[in-house]
Amino acid sequence: IRRYAGQSEIASADRAMRRMPLEYGADNMIDLAPFIPMQFPEEGEALSQWLNAAFQNRPSVILEFLSALSATIHAAFSYSRREERGTQSALTTVTKKTGTCRDFAFLFMECARLFGFAARFVTGYLHVRESEEEMLKGGGSTHAWADIYVPGEGWVEFDPTNLIEGNQALIRIAVTRTPAQATPISGTYDREQGRFLGMS
Repeated sequence: IRRYAGQSEIASADRAMRRMPLEYGADNMIDLAPFIPMQFPEEGEALSQWLNAAFQNRPSVILEFLSALSATIHAAFSYSRREERGTQSALTTVTKKTGTCRDFAFLFMECARLFGFAARFVTGYLHVRESEEEMLKGGGSTHAWADIYVPGEGWVEFDPTNLIEGNQALIRIAVTRTPAQATPISGTYDREQGRFLGMS
């Protein structure tokens, strides 16, 4: 897992040893409740079956658990660029065994939600150093990853496409509950007439 200088480290053994099962306090639940349910709950059973087969080694420490889940997704699927708009459902990615960064981010979110985690979709850019161009996927265009709320840590970034965790290489532009809420918009504005000529 690639970690960059400047990433905040776990400050104490207590924080590093927070264990599964996950528990959010009542105060946290007020803010986190919208981010916990799966977007497609009808896929939950099939997704659980895939996890039972592919994600058998489940660490008890929460951060290690999430890292292992990210690594499972990273190892199980092949990356492919796709110009079409939209994000595959988690089950579609599992079935096709291939996807883009946004597909892997959403699969990670849905899997994490099955275990009770609050998850958000993040879109932005991946800063790729010249020496890493061959290793990292998703550089040079928009990139997507996930945020997971970890007790004692707050929102932690996980990029299963590249096995990157919360670091300065991930440059966020938008954070949303669902991938569809982060769909880019484009249009034309006529400054002289003071009006939009089109927006999609």
